[in-house]
Amino acid sequence: MELETWHVLTSLGLILIILDITVLMSTIVFPTGLGLLLTALASIWITNLTWLIYIGCFCIVICYLPCYFIFKRLRAETPQAFTPMDRYIGKTVTVNTKITDKQSGEVQIYGETWRAYSAVTDVIFHPEDQAVIQNVRGNELLITISSSAPYISTP
Repeated sequence: MELETWHVLTSLGLILIILDITVLMSTIVFPTGLGLLLTALASIWITNLTWLIYIGCFCIVICYLPCYFIFKRLRAETPQAFTPMDRYIGKTVTVNTKITDKQSGEVQIYGETWRAYSAVTDVIFHPEDQAVIQNVRGNELLITISSSAPYISTP
């Protein structure tokens, strides 16, 4: 049995589509597979290889454009993944124990005690100082100087 052009194009197209749906989830592989399937359909009537290459490129581009805009819109509408800890960023905390950028200490926020480090080098936070949460790293808070803090010690 002779292997014809449409056999090869159909096989490649199906492999790419299945690979994209099950593993890759990309915006390039699925339209390429769809374009190859359309080219396989055209290869039943067109036997000139040069024309098949042109038709294949055209089909891939035509299949890519709608997929690009659909995926772009889906990504824009998908909310960012936030953790419950992200709600603390920008909130003011009260320092319970001495904190530096190298030595952790404890801060109080909403009645909870958290371990925190200074996000600013060479700044020491003392008990009862006010600070602002700049970032969350695992279960630790990175704090910075609060604009309402009257005085922060430096070494």
